[in-house]
Amino acid sequence: MNLKLPLLVINWLKIAVAIVILVVGFANNLSAQELTAEMQTIELDGKKIYYWPPFTQRKAPLVIFSHGFGGCAENIKYFAQALAEDGYWVAAINHKDAGSCGGKKQKIQRPEEPFRDQEKWDDKIYAERKDDINSLLDSMVGNGLFLKHINFEHVGLVGHSLGGYVAMGMGGAWQSWKSNHIKAVLALSPYSAPFIAKNTVTNISVPIMYQGGTRDVGITPSLSKSDGAYNQTHPDKYLVILDGASHFAWTDKITTFHPSIISYGIGFFDYYLKGNASAGKLLMEKRTDVASLYYDNAQGKTDAPQAVIRSDTKLNGKLRERIREKIQERVRERSQH
Repeated sequence: MNLKLPLLVINWLKIAVAIVILVVGFANNLSAQELTAEMQTIELDGKKIYYWPPFTQRKAPLVIFSHGFGGCAENIKYFAQALAEDGYWVAAINHKDAGSCGGKKQKIQRPEEPFRDQEKWDDKIYAERKDDINSLLDSMVGNGLFLKHINFEHVGLVGHSLGGYVAMGMGGAWQSWKSNHIKAVLALSPYSAPFIAKNTVTNISVPIMYQGGTRDVGITPSLSKSDGAYNQTHPDKYLVILDGASHFAWTDKITTFHPSIISYGIGFFDYYLKGNASAGKLLMEKRTDVASLYYDNAQGKTDAPQAVIRSDTKLNGKLRERIREKIQERVRERSQH
């Protein structure tokens, strides 16, 4: 019997199997490379969704971003990309009040109620923003690409400024807004005054991290004062005060504090969305550019915060309001030129 032919066939089979393995491996790698951390867009249900896919083929948690008043979905691309590189899907949408970001100039609208009149705010104010987030979630759940790659049982919500108001509201501060999808909230210099005025901060029922700055004079005092948002919030909770950060420190335009914003933000979601225990320990470590760090969780608790605005920035309420108005004026001016 001639054994050369069977041996030849066996060798060719080995080569064929090796080729198949290489091809499949290449195809899988190519598919993974297509899911880069770069921003992409898709139109679903008549709305443009901005998203950043992670570099992974496994189902991953989702983090949604709500921009500030007059801002846009692209305001924190640095943070979205960092989250995607850490294994998260990130999605954002332009709310009705969005300004211009790399496109056609948009006229800045007046707020639905003046920010200084927090007593007038209730769950009807900017409810359309809440609807935007719910609509975005529904659209993604109904899309095959997202349904295949996203774990919708682990969803986090990030909001800056007015977007932080939305995030707090959907975390439970407005009970009619409460979303069972949202499992953790990251509020970046959030407009929390309406919730404090209505005593609804205590309704927040998910882990939350507040971030503020010592020069964020219009917002951070509402978070850190003795009867402020942090002290009214039930655990698990965190308050990170960046030393020298102003209100726009969380946007793409000011990069000074990005490393700490990313470090605490990703650590927070890693702990509460991924269940990474080691990340929880990092959340209790004070970085060099942090003026104050407060937390209250199962692993430990710090003393309650006091005023954190710089001692050389002794601003009364009227001056703070004037600064806030100036910021709004500059945003409007930029949109008109």
